[in-house]
Amino acid sequence: MILEKKLGLRSIKYEKLDNIKSSRDKSKRYFKIDYLYHEFLNQKRALEIKDLKFNYGDIIGIYGYNGIGKSTFIRSIMGLEKSKSSIRIDDRMISSKKRRNKSFLVMQDVNHQLFTDSVEKEVSIGKADIFTQDDVDQVLESLDLLEFKNAHPMSLSGGQKQRVAIATAILSGSELICYDECTSGMDYMSMIKISDGIKNSINSEKIIFIISHDNEFLNSTANHILYIDKFNKKI
Repeated sequence: MILEKKLGLRSIKYEKLDNIKSSRDKSKRYFKIDYLYHEFLNQKRALEIKDLKFNYGDIIGIYGYNGIGKSTFIRSIMGLEKSKSSIRIDDRMISSKKRRNKSFLVMQDVNHQLFTDSVEKEVSIGKADIFTQDDVDQVLESLDLLEFKNAHPMSLSGGQKQRVAIATAILSGSELICYDECTSGMDYMSMIKISDGIKNSINSEKIIFIISHDNEFLNSTANHILYIDKFNKKI
């Protein structure tokens, strides 16, 4: 490990994005966007995406300039935006309402989604029935939060709050999980904990999307990169 990482510092060198790595969990299931169209209010531009297919078991990094439509893209596939779309899971069309029921979003400012008076209650508030108390403790331990399980979420540091939101997403059991800039202001060790937590949570029954400008984090976490530019193309 190089010196800055031993000191908990982030890389000072520009990291080129590594676009495609092998899938972590092979699955025959897929999420297919035939088309997605969203026209921005009072702006002479639109977000238009066609013919995109994602496999379950993949972690997709979403990359592009500020204001290009990354969050709108994520919110649209989750069914949170009034966008025109034709989206399928496997060969079955899925409505925006059903997509909402299958989705979980971790916002950039997690202060807006912390509601309870303890970390344990927070991560258990929407816990899926498939998870036990042992699973809750294991997820908290993996994110270095177990010793804070009785602490008030708002008393934690920014990085700890972010990891609480990630634990909540993992324990929700959602198929479609989206993280919006989840490493803003994080030091190296916090970034690695978040990366490891996300990678350990992926399986053949879910897809994870990560909006980020953090190339170091995306290279550590994602196995595919979707680049959205002004022409709404992809690589």
